[in-house]
Amino acid sequence: MPKSWYFSPFHDIQVPAQGQLIQVCLENSHHIATFIIAEAGTSASLCLLAEAQLELPDRKLRFCDPIKIMNDRMRQYKRKSNRLLYENVI
Repeated sequence: MPKSWYFSPFHDIQVPAQGQLIQVCLENSHHIATFIIAEAGTSASLCLLAEAQLELPDRKLRFCDPIKIMNDRMRQYKRKSNRLLYENVI
């Protein structure tokens, strides 16, 4: 079951592609988090966290932890800095 109540709606991506980097915005803190699509679906997709950790209201996700997110909560990936993505995790 998707856990999309954590994230703000964007309606930016209709159907993501497997392996695509996406971002979501936490509803309570407006923090932008980065995920990679592990399994794309027509309305929701299984995503893996592409950051060291993410604090949700009721749990903490760690690097590569899975969560199913509705596609209407995703937005296109925008690089936060000039560093490579894997350098943000290390």
